[in-house]
Parts: sequence; structure tokens; C-alpha cells
Amino acid sequence: NTRTHTHTRHPVLVLVLVLENLRTRPSLTELYREIKIPNQSPEFEIIKDLVNATITIHGNKCGSIYGQDSTEFIVTKITRIQNANLWHKYCYKKDNIIGKNRHRIPGCDSSKYLEMKPLLTPLSDKQSNEYWLFYGCNHPTTAQLVLAGYDPRVSNLEGMFDGGFYLAENSSKSNQYIPCPRCGENAISTQIECTCLNQEQIDFKMILYRVILGDVHIAKTSDRNKYRDAINNNGQRSYVCRPPVKPNSMGDLYDSVMGESMKNDGDQLRLNCEFILYEKGQTYPKYISDFQRSIHNMRPSTNIKRVQDKCRNFLLNVF
Repeated sequence: NTRTHTHTRHPVLVLVLVLENLRTRPSLTELYREIKIPNQSPEFEIIKDLVNATITIHGNKCGSIYGQDSTEFIVTKITRIQNANLWHKYCYKKDNIIGKNRHRIPGCDSSKYLEMKPLLTPLSDKQSNEYWLFYGCNHPTTAQLVLAGYDPRVSNLEGMFDGGFYLAENSSKSNQYIPCPRCGENAISTQIECTCLNQEQIDFKMILYRVILGDVHIAKTSDRNKYRDAINNNGQRSYVCRPPVKPNSMGDLYDSVMGESMKNDGDQLRLNCEFILYEKGQTYPKYISDFQRSIHNMRPSTNIKRVQDKCRNFLLNVF
């Protein structure tokens, strides 16, 4: 429980990133654009380091390579997404959540909890509890998400917290949800090991999102029924998936749910924490990382504080 935050500034790095961002900013008439980040740029190194600094063990289950947990993700390409439509909806939702909580998110219990047990990924805005989190899925869904965004109408109702959009602070947890593009196996959804040859040459994609958590419901145990609300529609019961109601309120809902990890007294079925959103507009897909799984190179010991500092400075000063 010692995932702490520190803050230092790197003026030269920040200036380089600002100039690079201005140079690649799309025109007002360009609604969607994918920008390949140069492999030798500071921006590429920051995202690559964040992807690898958040790897952990998963018992050699799902998302493995030759039946073993990856020790490193070899990032081969990073693409920055600029989607004007999704960005407009994201900013609107962010202002809406801040207003709904009467500008009190920094002082709410969930914010205090996250200060005591900070995430591995950076907090970029305390006023809305905006974090950067990972998401993994198959290639076609990745393309759909960065273009059209998350659609809550097609949520998987079998999740621990019912139908929602599940994200993670650990890149390796999101990696478990990415099936092999060759055989379609080796993911949480299949539970079948990949037997393909040359697995170290298979390319995968993972999305790094900007996420508005708002006032978070911290869940130590999972109960699907707690995140379902029955509605009587012409004599028939239908279910709406959403966060639980805040205690001692007039029906106000939390803005998101955090399923706490086992090491922080969470459910024993959950080795790593996860975050669940139930409404459209609370996420913005910022980067796609193309990578290959590896067990040949032991990932060098990473100073997570240094990675957090670099990433946070980059986010605060560029975006």
C-alpha cells in the first residue's frame, strides 16, 4: 500500500512536448486523426515506461506467452488519438460531474481513500478525479472504441460489478482481456491457452484512456445485484446498470466503482483493482500502444515514482 506520488518538473522535456503537440494539432475541420508518435521522442518513452512500470504477476493465466506471465511488453508503436467528437463529449461530462458533486470531489471520502492508497497511474485532475487507465480487447473492438467511443448498451452483464466499462491501473491486467489475434484464445473470455507458434512475434493493442472517476464507490466485495436497478416498464421488469446510491443522500449516485484488490482487503477473486464506468462520455481514448509479449528479457526494476512524475508533468503541461 505504498504507491506514493511525488512531483518534479523537467522544463526542457515539457517544452519539447508542447512544441510537438502544437505541430501535430489537427485543424478545427479535422474531426478524427491518428498520429504516430516517433519512437525516439520523449512522449513515446513516457507512455512506454508507464505500460511496463505497471506490469505485475497473474499466475500465468490469460494473456500469457507460452503459458507464462509476460515480464515485459515490447512497445513497437504508439498512436495518439485526436477525436473531436469524443473529446467534446468528454469535456461536457467532466464539467457535468464536477457540477453534480458541487465542486466537492477533492474532499469526498473516495478521494481521501485514493490519497492514502494512490494508484500506479497518474492523477491528472483532482477536481474530477481524472486518472489515466488501461483497457484491453481484440483488434476490431479497439478500432471501434477510438472512433465511436464506449457504448454502455453492449456491456457484458457477467462482470463482477454487472454491465459496465472495466479499466485497470495495471497494463498486465488489461492485457489479460486481449485474445490472440491468430487463434482467438488466451484471454479472460476464453480461459483456453494459446498454442500458436512464435508467440513473441504476435502483435497486440492496448488503449490508454483518460478517465473521469468523479466520486468513486470503493467496493471491497462484488455483488452484481447492487449495481442493477430494476425498472417497471409496462408491467415488465428491466434492468439498468449503474453505480450504487450514495448513503444519506436523496438518491444521488456515485460516478464510478472501484473494485479493490485483494492486497487492500478486497475480494479474494480480484488480485488487482479495477474501475467500472456505466455512462457514456466518461472516458477518452488517448493512446493505442502496439506491443509484443516477452519473457526473454526480465523487465528492469522500475522506479514507479519517477515514471509517475514524468507522466504527470507531461499530462499537466501538454494536454
